[in-house]
Amino acid sequence: LAEKPTREFADEHLVTPQLPAGNYLASFGHYILTFSTFRALRSNKGGHFTHILDELRLSEGVDGVLIEGERWDLGNMQTYIQCLQAQAQDDQAPSKRSGSR
Repeated sequence: LAEKPTREFADEHLVTPQLPAGNYLASFGHYILTFSTFRALRSNKGGHFTHILDELRLSEGVDGVLIEGERWDLGNMQTYIQCLQAQAQDDQAPSKRSGSR
C-alpha cells in the first residue's frame, strides 16, 4: 500500500500481475475496520493510517471489492473541479436505468 504514489513508484512496487501494464489497484477510504486495526492505531502513536493498514495487510490480509470508475484526488483543487464538472455532465446525461426518463 502507498498513499498517492508516483507513477514510477507504482511501476516498481505496486504491479498486480492480473492487471494490464499501467493499471493499479486503489483504496479510496471506505473501510470496515477490525479491532486489531484500532489496537495497532493506539499502539503506534503518530503512525500513518496507510502504513498501519499495510502492516495489517501483511499480517492478517485484507479483502476488497473491485469497482470500475474514475479516480479523483479531492485534496487537489484542480482535480476537485474536474470531478465536479464530470459529475455535472453525468447528471445531465439521459439515465441508463431501464424505465427511467
